Amino acid sequence: MDKEASEGLDHARQLWKNGEALQALTVLKALEPGDSWEVDFLAGEIHYSLHNWGEAMNGFNRCLRKNGQSQEAENYLILIKNILGFFHTDQFNP
Repeated sequence: MDKEASEGLDHARQLWKNGEALQALTVLKALEPGDSWEVDFLAGEIHYSLHNWGEAMNGFNRCLRKNGQSQEAENYLILIKNILGFFHTDQFNP
C-alpha cells in the first residue's frame, strides 16, 4: 500500500473511532479498490456497525479474496449470516 492510501486508511479509522462512520466511508470510497485488504475490512466493519448487512458482507468477502487468512472477516460473515438467517416461529402464532 502506498503512503497516500495508508494515510487515507488511518484518517478513515480515526473518523470511525470518533463516531463519524459516514465520513469514514466517504474517505474509503475515495481510495483505489485494490489498495489493500485492510480498506475492505474497515469498510465491512463500518457497514456492520450501521447494520448494512449486504455491504458489510461485500467488504468482508473482498477482504477474504485479498487475504484469505483473516479470521476476523470470516467471523463477521458468520455473524451476519446468523443475523440474516434468524427466524422466530412464535412471531407468527396468533
